[in-house]
Amino acid sequence: MENIIQVKIDETRKKKATSIFAKSNLTLPNAIRLFLKRSLSNNSIPSSLLIPADNEMDQTGLKALRQMQLISSLNGNSEMTLDEINAEIAEARKGH
Repeated sequence: MENIIQVKIDETRKKKATSIFAKSNLTLPNAIRLFLKRSLSNNSIPSSLLIPADNEMDQTGLKALRQMQLISSLNGNSEMTLDEINAEIAEARKGH
């Protein structure tokens, strides 16, 4: 059984994210599914997430993200290869 997840995000960010994901032929829902699947596979937040360069996050948030990346590295969670990403995309498209 599938569930619906609702997320509130401002229109500007939604448009920017949609544009970024479209460059990889991903819809916003498929990109979210990919993120969740990778998180479950690693049992952590994917280590490939980049820490924002702007001041969108406070220092406490940045410190927490860096700590999660360190823990992920110590547990041997590697970043996805292009083949793994393409396989995830193909699998996500089969379900819809």
